[in-house]
Amino acid sequence: MGSIRQHAPTAALIAGLLLIGSGFSSVVVHAAPLPDITVQNNQTSADFPNTLTFKLTVHASSAIQRIVLEYGVSQLTCGDVVAKAFPDFEPNTDVEAEWTWDMRQSGSEPPGSKIWWQWRVTDSDGNETLVDRRETLWLDSEHAWQSLSGEGVIVHWYRTDAGFGTQMFDAATKGVERVHDLIDLQPRGSVDIYLYSTFDDLGAAVLYEPGWTGGLSFVGYNIIILGIPSGQEDWGKGAIAHELMHTIVDDFTFSCLVEIPTWLHEGLAMDSEGGPGEAGMADLQSAIGKNTIFPVHSLGGNFPEDPNQAQLAYEESFSVVDFLIQKWGSAKMRLLLTALRDGKPIDAALDEVYGFNVDGLDAAWRKSVGAQPLPPEELQPTLTPTFVPTFRPLSIHPASTLIESATPSATGSAPTAASATAMQPTQSSAFVSLGSGETILGLCACLLCLVLTVVGGAVLIWIVARRKK
Repeated sequence: MGSIRQHAPTAALIAGLLLIGSGFSSVVVHAAPLPDITVQNNQTSADFPNTLTFKLTVHASSAIQRIVLEYGVSQLTCGDVVAKAFPDFEPNTDVEAEWTWDMRQSGSEPPGSKIWWQWRVTDSDGNETLVDRRETLWLDSEHAWQSLSGEGVIVHWYRTDAGFGTQMFDAATKGVERVHDLIDLQPRGSVDIYLYSTFDDLGAAVLYEPGWTGGLSFVGYNIIILGIPSGQEDWGKGAIAHELMHTIVDDFTFSCLVEIPTWLHEGLAMDSEGGPGEAGMADLQSAIGKNTIFPVHSLGGNFPEDPNQAQLAYEESFSVVDFLIQKWGSAKMRLLLTALRDGKPIDAALDEVYGFNVDGLDAAWRKSVGAQPLPPEELQPTLTPTFVPTFRPLSIHPASTLIESATPSATGSAPTAASATAMQPTQSSAFVSLGSGETILGLCACLLCLVLTVVGGAVLIWIVARRKK
């Protein structure tokens, strides 16, 4: 897809309110009485996408000693985070303060995110006033943005082609319906989709993104941005459906415990846009025939860097997810996503909903498409408790006895309780086996302790003798 799913930057958080045609105008979110100070100016100015400057001018009856800027963003996070800045100013009854957020250092926020801020002002008497909280839009003002809103989506564009906005809005509403049909989920609130007319325009709206980026889906923001040049409308419709699935699934399954495996996330997104097409399915069928498909568990993280291998990973992910939905329905898929949201690892979540783990899914899917079974050596190792014998520095059993007692018999049976008992020392054993590595190690440890004790004692006697003299 040439798209990237982004998580929120960790350096700082921001947010804003969309006002069509108003650039970076601010609005008051709530007001509070200000008995101690008078606010004469409280606004922001932006150099998009590089910096955002917060400005405050206040008058107070007593000298203002401290000003703190608090700011943040409306997004899903693992905890409430409030960023703080401490602008420089000279204490006085009339103060101008400003602070600039340089996103070239912190990393940029997505276009359309909603920045909020508020000031805490403290005078020389210790009285603190919280200035009205405000919000503004982080979006380039050079484009004449238009918008259409519907159930679960708001589509923004500035291309002047007749009908372009309506086409993309229809694709977005159908994308929401497709997600509902596949996994019975709806967006939380509305997903904002910003459509740039060129990939260059998109690249200019975000910092430090690869030049090949065709779209970005921002986890936790409910924001998607895409570049859709003239002549690429069909691709754009599929991309909208693809990214909508990512956004809605990310929102529903948001968790600080586990992440959804890539094969599941991308498989759902590919299914949402209608699948990889005839050519893609032909490539997958060819790989199945050559037995060059991937083990499903190997697709849980990053896909291969090689473009052809990456494409196969997408196609296979689609086929696996489509197999689950076609055979067990959308209700089961939603239950799987719910289990992941609740913190269950993918193996446990699959077992809870479908009765098999990832390798079991791999086997069932391979059988359904006529692929060869996964070789035993490719299976994931099963994590089982391992018996760890107690370390005995001075064993009174010969090494051969320990080995025989802990080794399965010729019939293949595991050591029994009797054999475990046989490994315990007995009164009749009266020799030490020097062929045991642990015995030699134990003897060395004992000798070292003895040497240290003798040397330490000699030093102590010498010190005492010196003091007596």
